[in-house]
Amino acid sequence: MNKTQSGRSMLEMLAVLCVIGVLTVGVLLGYRQGMIRYKTYRTHVELSEMVDGIYRVCNFWSALDQCAPSGGVSGSLTGASIVSSMINPFGKDYNVSVGSGAASQTISTDVETSDVCNELKNEDWPAGVDAATCSGSVLTLKLEN
Repeated sequence: MNKTQSGRSMLEMLAVLCVIGVLTVGVLLGYRQGMIRYKTYRTHVELSEMVDGIYRVCNFWSALDQCAPSGGVSGSLTGASIVSSMINPFGKDYNVSVGSGAASQTISTDVETSDVCNELKNEDWPAGVDAATCSGSVLTLKLEN
């Protein structure tokens, strides 16, 4: 008897499934890393815009003698601590603290991991940011007085 078989063996099918699985894992890891990079970029942009906005408001109020002479945010805003309704790309709140004294104007937010925090800490920040520090995954920007 001479029978010809057509089709694929089970071993060939398993090999194809393994290749598809490896490719899928690679794609998912690349997607996750891309999303973290995007969220990091968006957080940097949003924080930069917040710093710029604070200084624009302060310049407006300083014309009305409501800000400190050195340009810091104080006056009628002294002692305010605000949890904004704005949420960062990592799903956490931005916290803005405004007060009088040396480290009184700060913006802080949780950015998921300490690696992301350190990456953001080393970014170029706009004028008005005196220092960027990390405590675990929490990034804190100290604004100039």
